[in-house]
Order: sequence, then C-alpha cells, then structure tokens
Amino acid sequence: MPRTACRLPPVASRFVFLLTTLYSLLLAGPADRIVALVGDQPILESQVAAGVDFLKLQAMVPESARDQSRDTALRRQVLDQLINDQVVFEQAKRETVSVAKEQIDEELEANLKRIKERFGGPDSFQQAMAREGLTEAGLRQRYRDDITRRLTSQQLLAKHGLLENILVSPTEVEQFYASHKDSFGSVPGRVKLAHILLIAKPSEAAEKKGYEQIIQAYAGLVQSHWDFEALASSFSTDPELKRKSGLLGTVERGDLPEEVDAELFALQPGEFSKPFRSRQGYAIIKREKGTGDRATAREILIEMPVTEGDSNRTREQIADLRRRALAGEDFAALAKEHSDDPSTRDNGGSLGEFFLKGLVPLFAQAVENLKQGEVSAPILSEHGWHIIKVTERVDEKVPTYAELQDEIRNYLYAQKLQLKLEEFVKTQAARISIQRL
Repeated sequence: MPRTACRLPPVASRFVFLLTTLYSLLLAGPADRIVALVGDQPILESQVAAGVDFLKLQAMVPESARDQSRDTALRRQVLDQLINDQVVFEQAKRETVSVAKEQIDEELEANLKRIKERFGGPDSFQQAMAREGLTEAGLRQRYRDDITRRLTSQQLLAKHGLLENILVSPTEVEQFYASHKDSFGSVPGRVKLAHILLIAKPSEAAEKKGYEQIIQAYAGLVQSHWDFEALASSFSTDPELKRKSGLLGTVERGDLPEEVDAELFALQPGEFSKPFRSRQGYAIIKREKGTGDRATAREILIEMPVTEGDSNRTREQIADLRRRALAGEDFAALAKEHSDDPSTRDNGGSLGEFFLKGLVPLFAQAVENLKQGEVSAPILSEHGWHIIKVTERVDEKVPTYAELQDEIRNYLYAQKLQLKLEEFVKTQAARISIQRL
C-alpha cells in the first residue's frame, strides 16, 4: 500500500497487521532519563520516544516527511497522553478502582483471537511474529497493559457518571469505514508450498569408476600396507591434496563437512576409515594425531564433480516428475519416492506456510502466477532442481467492513472516551503534583 504524508486513522494499522506498532513500547532501551513526574511516578524518555514511533507508524508517515517540528509536536502529544494516563491511575488508586483479572483476560484473548484470524490462523501469526523478532508473550503483555489502562479509565469515569452519553451508532461506524477504507492496511497474502528436489549427481558410470578407484586405494592400504601419503599423492584427484600427500592439517570438530567430520572423529590416532561417499566424492580419512575435538588429518579423495550433462539429465528427470503430477499422480507420493530433500520427503514435500512477500526471490517468481493446486516449471537453485506445488493460496486483501466493524466501533468509542478523560483529568490534575522536567 502506498505511503502518504497525511495522518491516517490509527485503526488503519492498529487492527490489521502492524504488530511491530503494537509492540514498539516494549523495545525501549535501558538508558533513560525522567522527563516528568506524576505524583511519585516517573515518566521516562524511552516511553515518550517509543510512543512517538508508535504514532508515526500509525500515521504511516514517510521518512521524508518526518521533520523536526513534526517530531516535536508528536513528542508533546505523547507526553501529554502519558501524563493524563498516569493522573487517571493515581486517582483510580485513591478511589480504589480496579479491574477484575478475569475481565482483562477475557478481552485479551478476544483481541489475540481476532489478530490470529486476520493472519489466517495460528501458523501464519507465529510466522509473522518470528519475522519481526517478536514473541507472543511480549505481545500479550502489551495488550494486557493497554486493556488494563482502558478498563480502569472506564470504571473510574463510570463511577463519576461520565460514561452515560458515550454512544457509537452504526451509522458512525459505516461512515468511518467509507471515508477511510483506502487507508486500511492489507492482510498479507500467504501460500502453503510443497516441493520435490532432485540433486544433480554424476552418472552411474562415473560413480562406478570413482568407487572402483577408492576400493583400489583401500586395498593398497589394507592388503599391501602401502603408505597413506603415497596413495594420497597417487590417487587423489584434488590437486592440493595430491601436492600435500593428502594433508588436511589440524582441524577441529565441525571444520569439515558433516560426513567427513563423523568419520574422522570416530578414529583413534593412526587409524584410517573405510571408504565412504562424501558430498565431494569417494574418500578415505586418516587421523594422524590429536585428542578430543582436535585432530591432524590426511585424506584420499576421488572427486565426483557434477557436469553440465549431469545437470541437464537431472532437469529432464524433474520435468518428467512434473508431467506425472500434472497428469494426476499424487504429488506427495512422488515427493516421498523421488525427492532428495530428507527434511521434507517423508511429509510429502511440504515446506510449510509463507507470506508471499517473504518468499525468497527464486521461489516467489516461480509461484507468483500459480493458482492453488498448480505446479511450477522446474527451477534451479543452489541445492538442485525443484518443482513447487501451491497446496493453498490466499491472496492479499483489504479487510471488509464486516471484518473491521468491531475494531472501528471500539476505536470511535475510544476517541469519545478520550475526550471525557481529558475533561476528567482537568478536574483532578490540581490535586496531583505534575512536574515536567
């Protein structure tokens, strides 16, 4: 949605998906100074700064429009509100006005339920929280504080008979929606994806040749007791290993590829492994010395590079799997049988749920125009060849009147309540010490 320099209604962002807005007051730093005192209660600079950021986000003001005079006005507005809130709380304490925990909990759960529904469910909600580095516990606390302040204010005003004339008519709600519907934030689009991954591998002939070479080297070690260094120089196809007689140097656990690391640190000094397949090729590793998680190692390596022909052959294989999926074969069954991705293979290739705007560019482009149930053309990533199926798709949309009417009614009520609060604060402020520092 385009940003504008005008001040939009807070409901436009507050009740849609800007969770960072709701949470911003929790992010204030520990280094603070006191900017006001209400009774003996301090108001901190961090609270004011966070409140200013909160209003900027609500108003969706671009950086270019954020001049110093505007920031000064927003700062004054936030500080006034914080002082007013504290005056109300001080008076509530004097009059022993409190809100039942059950009432706060009930409204808290209702608010969180609405937000999760707006995101399309708990999974999408949690993903959004993770992307912003937030936690549900922190959001809950922020909502709890807001709800406690509002309900306390309402009870205090009700005690003084000031709520009787606060009414919001259906017509007011409809008019507000009609006037501001272009400013409401969009519910982000999301997709659930599954994929089949084929990793390009050397041909069977190349694999057989590499295997035969490493077996020959191993036989030299076991049967003929040939020198490991000499065999590394003779058999290794990696020029550096060949030049250094297989010396890898001193390494620590985790320095080498996982499969090589596992073989090396299962050995005692002086021992060498059986032939094994690493991601680079066929290998034999020797631990020369070292204890614990540190070792000096040598390796015989028969590299198995992937050629252009290998990649083209893999592309043909993934294209054939796509044809079979389009012809009606079950995608999940194809993934379980053929996919080279061990983390998704056994659950039908499921990658999970993503926001459309949060997808990596390669996948975003592949699924951009796909409808639910469709399968992408083959795409090549750093991992190999993929085909991707959109198992569920919900496109971005602006919330309807029916979805927002409760939030709008609450917002309009809060505006009217705020006016009553300001009138009440004026009558009480003289009784409570207020110092701006």
